[in-house]
Amino acid sequence: MKRHLIVVVAALSLSLSACGLLGGVVGAAGEKVCPTLNAIKAQMASATEANGGKTAGDALAGFNAITAKLETAKADAGEPGKIVIGRIESALTAVSEPLAAVAPDTALKDVPGVAEKQAKVKDAYESVYAELKCA
Repeated sequence: MKRHLIVVVAALSLSLSACGLLGGVVGAAGEKVCPTLNAIKAQMASATEANGGKTAGDALAGFNAITAKLETAKADAGEPGKIVIGRIESALTAVSEPLAAVAPDTALKDVPGVAEKQAKVKDAYESVYAELKCA
């Protein structure tokens, strides 16, 4: 019985240590990434709104500009920052592919599946923003 208690206490101690380390990693990533996420906040909102008046070319240009800013931030962010930025970039790549496959003057509403992919970009951005506790 005593041995089981020691194992439980050791496991709990290890878990708490890991949480502390993870918190430090997330905090460090936030310090590097949050300024960029704040800088692109309005641009991200505009690029991910389901606006039938936009064209595929307009949306693609917006997503490419966001991707370029994220690439710059990734260079400074260190490994934890690169991982969280990668989650947003993955969603941006997924939405850019159908946009690049149609004529630039195609209405955004006429690009198959793009609204769902825009929503995924927005979700990825918002989850990373919240996870890093950006303000």
